Amino acid sequence: MDIAKASNLNEVFLYNFENYSEKLAMRYLENGGYQSLTYRQLKAKVLRVVNYLVHVGLEPEDRTVIWTKARPEWVWADMAVLMAGAVNTAIPENASREALIHIINDLGAKFLFAETQEQLNLVKEAKSAMPSLELVFFFGELQEAPEWIVPFSWLFEFSTQAVGMGVLYKMEEEKNRNSLLTVTYPTQNMTSQKGICHTHGACLEMVHAMSEYFGKYLEGIGSNLSFLCPSHSFARFLDYYLILMTGRCISFAESKKAVVQNIKQIKPQVIFAEPSFIERLHETKEAEMVSASFFKKRIFKWAVKKGSQASEYVLLNQPVPSFLKIGHSLANMLVYKKIKNEFGGNLRFLISGGTQLKPEVIKFFHALGVTVLESFGSPQNAFAATINLPSQMRFGSTGRPLPNVSVRVSDFNEIEVKSPGLFTEYYKASKETKDAFTDDGFYKTGKVGRIDELGFLYVTGDVL
Repeated sequence: MDIAKASNLNEVFLYNFENYSEKLAMRYLENGGYQSLTYRQLKAKVLRVVNYLVHVGLEPEDRTVIWTKARPEWVWADMAVLMAGAVNTAIPENASREALIHIINDLGAKFLFAETQEQLNLVKEAKSAMPSLELVFFFGELQEAPEWIVPFSWLFEFSTQAVGMGVLYKMEEEKNRNSLLTVTYPTQNMTSQKGICHTHGACLEMVHAMSEYFGKYLEGIGSNLSFLCPSHSFARFLDYYLILMTGRCISFAESKKAVVQNIKQIKPQVIFAEPSFIERLHETKEAEMVSASFFKKRIFKWAVKKGSQASEYVLLNQPVPSFLKIGHSLANMLVYKKIKNEFGGNLRFLISGGTQLKPEVIKFFHALGVTVLESFGSPQNAFAATINLPSQMRFGSTGRPLPNVSVRVSDFNEIEVKSPGLFTEYYKASKETKDAFTDDGFYKTGKVGRIDELGFLYVTGDVL
């Protein structure tokens, strides 16, 4: 469907359930192997969860919180909450007791979704300090627990039809682009941070912008591999919403430690990752050479050199000289093809958000045929404000602005952004909201940078 004309996320998801019904939507580990869900099966899962949540009292505009790592239950719960017309907030799996209490009370959250016994123990101990909290849904195996803690698995066995498709479509019609989608709490100083409010419209605009900006590059993308904590805007909006709203497949890693192994199983075309993960992948290959034979070390270093030299030409859209093309082809046959197969063989893009990557890391992957695309954003801006394109990128930069996004640098070198994906306000904090923007509506990011003559943004530090 034309996402640019959609009124809310529910409209997009309902459309995809029907029009991509037999297309693969999700893959996740269960009982020792990867299980698959089509969009039709995903719809059935979500409908079960919606039924139970509405049955036990979830109403439009209610607040819920999900406290988990990336896992399939996260999608089922989040979609169900949205379908019920409510607002879901994700918090990091390692959030402290104080952070949990602050966020639950700030939102007045009614329901909480949790995944570990440690989290349950914390909630039991702190329950009296969170008066709005009525029910906790637990993703794990539940032993003994009070009535207000419910196994999430029960939701799929619930037979009473509290909500049918007709009701879901009616609920969807009541939402518009200005409706609140989520409230995000930055991971730093969570006990005092104000929530960041994003609307359905902000998400729709940025999904449309990414689709328009990437165009042909998205055509060959069938699946990602998801392992980032959904409390991060980068993970939630790109790793989840972008993938499923555009009819693709979201695949979950077993854990962060198992990502490299899972890459071989899933064979994704794209991975959204923090810079530290990409650097670890590179360091792993470098470390393997420490114990390699003298001959293998020489071949590896030679291949890296040839790959980097060829990358310089490709990135400048210039033809690779014949002598270098021959060397690079040989390097690919001897070294790069083997390494790429270790990453599943299909990986095309590593999309990074956060701190700047070293040029040699980007060149290494580029030589493999895996393009690393750095981006710039923040929790206040859904998705990213700028991102490199495979055909238009500069080492050290975070790319150029997405469609309908304006980026500038102030007289004090602070990066300022105006975007349809920006947050509308800090939750219940009008003064802080006003102070975050310039008089002409640009968000003051708190980052220092520069923009070159071609419009590429370079982030150089923090505002002091």
